Amino acid sequence: MDDSLLDILREDVKRAPSGRSAEQIAALLGKGYSTLLNELNGAIPGHKFGLMQLIPVMEATGSTRALDYLAGAMGAVVIRLPRPGQGHPTTERDAVAAVREFGELMAAVGAALDDGHISPDERRRITREGYEALQAIMTLLKRVEDTGNAQR
Repeated sequence: MDDSLLDILREDVKRAPSGRSAEQIAALLGKGYSTLLNELNGAIPGHKFGLMQLIPVMEATGSTRALDYLAGAMGAVVIRLPRPGQGHPTTERDAVAAVREFGELMAAVGAALDDGHISPDERRRITREGYEALQAIMTLLKRVEDTGNAQR
């Protein structure tokens, strides 16, 4: 982790995936543009970024890189879950997707173990396939939870 949390947030504000400009993001947060950028600059000791602003900044920028940074620092990963009503998948489709993703993970592991050595490229593929399998499994679980909550 070379970048600091402030570096990541500053970069997200300047190049927001949401398409908003840094000026628009500052306005959404009720701050001046230069004040916000100064707060996100760790080299300026008089300006401090408030922790309570973290989620509003992520919402305004459309980026969860700060969340990924925090999770990584704690040895965890972030898995994005579908929001209720997003798309029209079914529990059955989610289950099929989870099985397919897990199958792709196992195929990647099997191919890597054929020669008894996992290369850097194979390690990256296994990691990518693993996270995709986790995402699919968590999406399935979230859909089942949401279905159960809707029936109450």
